[in-house]
Amino acid sequence: MAARRDSKIVLLSFSGEAKVVPVQVFSVLRSVGLKVPGEVDALQRKPLRGMNCFDVRFTSEAARVRGVHVLEGVEGLKVTPYDSSVWVTVLHLPLDMSEQVVVRTLGRFGKVTGYEEPEFLECMGVKTGTRRVRVELKSDIPSTLWANGHRAHIAYPGQPRTCWRCGLEGHEARLCPNKRCSRCLQVGHTLAECKGDIVCNSCGKTGHLARLCPDRSYAARVATGVVEAVPVPASDTVPHDAPVIAPVSDTSAPMEALFPFRVRALP
Repeated sequence: MAARRDSKIVLLSFSGEAKVVPVQVFSVLRSVGLKVPGEVDALQRKPLRGMNCFDVRFTSEAARVRGVHVLEGVEGLKVTPYDSSVWVTVLHLPLDMSEQVVVRTLGRFGKVTGYEEPEFLECMGVKTGTRRVRVELKSDIPSTLWANGHRAHIAYPGQPRTCWRCGLEGHEARLCPNKRCSRCLQVGHTLAECKGDIVCNSCGKTGHLARLCPDRSYAARVATGVVEAVPVPASDTVPHDAPVIAPVSDTSAPMEALFPFRVRALP
């Protein structure tokens, strides 16, 4: 499959050296019983893929499925559906957020098939904090998401631009005219007007807040005070004769001990 997410577009590649013009493509589409216009609403030449390559956009998923089926029988024509999977870039999440949390959050929008954490080109081995997740999308992902109480910014090829405040298309957050409820996460009313159920902005399920989400890790729930950490006896973790190390904030320690580096004085 061609690597791009757009479920209603397919790539048509015509064989032969003679240049194919759009009117010939329309003729082929109609010859197999497709309605043009009607079931097809756009045609675009793709010169980087080849002289006789075209993107065809169908008006519905049903029309695309039928179109692929009937066009595969045309001699001299190769039909390539576009792959629904795409690499999604996830920004601004904490460094200590686990892969499992990121995968679970994006898994609401499709099957996750890959995960990676890019490194600095100038210093390989040091991660940038950005996550890249391969997802077979079933629905578009909004420009911002909540993961374990943290807002992430999302970007991928073909992503519709949405308002960071209400999640709808057609405007930016600074010009957003819509109300959005922080309880049920729906657009059209405020928290004071809400009559719906609580929706978790981390897992998307009803009945609990993000900080009480059962899908969150134990460590995350301890950090937010949802559960109490189980104390571990000091004797089990620290030997009785271990040396006491002063914290860095202890100003009684000599500066040479805290910062054992030589710094060249500026002229």
